[in-house]
Amino acid sequence: MGAYTVPFLAVYAGPELATAVLGAFGVGAFLSRWLGAWMALHLSPRTVVSTGLAATGVALILLLSVRGSLTMVGAAALVGLAFEIYEPVTYEAFAQAVTASERRRAYTLLSTVLVAAGALSGLVVTVLLPLGTNWLILADSATCFAAAAVAWRHLSADRPLPRAERQKSRWKPPSSLVLLTAAGTIFSIGYLAVVMFVPLALFDRGAAAWVPGVILMVSAVAAPLLSATRSRAAGNRHRPRELEFGLTFTALLGVALTTLHDVVWFSALYVLWTAASASLLGEWSARVADHAPAPDRTLWFAFHGSSWAVAQPAVPACVALLAPVVPDASDAALLVAPAALALSAILLLFTATPGVRGGTASDLAGRPDEQPRRG
Repeated sequence: MGAYTVPFLAVYAGPELATAVLGAFGVGAFLSRWLGAWMALHLSPRTVVSTGLAATGVALILLLSVRGSLTMVGAAALVGLAFEIYEPVTYEAFAQAVTASERRRAYTLLSTVLVAAGALSGLVVTVLLPLGTNWLILADSATCFAAAAVAWRHLSADRPLPRAERQKSRWKPPSSLVLLTAAGTIFSIGYLAVVMFVPLALFDRGAAAWVPGVILMVSAVAAPLLSATRSRAAGNRHRPRELEFGLTFTALLGVALTTLHDVVWFSALYVLWTAASASLLGEWSARVADHAPAPDRTLWFAFHGSSWAVAQPAVPACVALLAPVVPDASDAALLVAPAALALSAILLLFTATPGVRGGTASDLAGRPDEQPRRG
């Protein structure tokens, strides 16, 4: 339920420093995944995740305490540098904790819970923002320390494989990962185009000021419900092109969104779009885990996760490119989304679909003498 600070960094920094602070945070966050992947090659999951979360909490307190322009930019860079350390090893921990056939359900559960937690964090922001952005930063730091304590208590303290067993030469991203990441980046652009511009689209359609918050809460409830229904229907069956079908479905929903101007119908379809797209977030993680050799999975997750760092500044750029044709920013974003989702599905058709064995994750990791670690 944390990460309140990020959407309000520009507000906290003020108009003169907003661009520099956001840029510094973005560069730091891009490097953060790679720092986390490097740490995961040498340290236990418990150490990596707890260190990353605690470091983010410390950096946020530092951001809260600085006053000068340069120090604020530097503090924002440190927040970004710590911000995503936990991510690659977290996805790797999921891959090891369940069997290969259970991965999709596990990653889908993770993504839908994150969607719900994000909406719940909106309630916290509603309460704290009137008191000032300082309180948001302080609360955000508290969630980091709390999560670090939970991670230290529950995550595995096992050390990673010795370097000789992991890789003997410098790692290079294979072509399959590059293609997966390209498709994932385009998906992220489509996903963020809707998420970032839907509040504006609602206001353009005459929605009251309270409507976006209510829609976020309804979406937070709908996403886990749709995910649970989908998981029960699918069971542990592996559908080779399920992600491609899901992208096509959400692209069609995106096309429908562009045609609706009634607030009620637009809101209802957006809730369905959010629920459907949230379930796809887990599919991407499962696809990466299925393709990656077990010793390199953390590096694969770090490389693929960078797609979000690329997509975030790309969304406004895509909307700006459409400005001569579609001057309304929200309408332009709603056109970007289905095109990006469809293009992502097309790119994925050129990737192989690995078969999923029913063995344990440790079998896939080449350690048949161990059972999948749970908890």
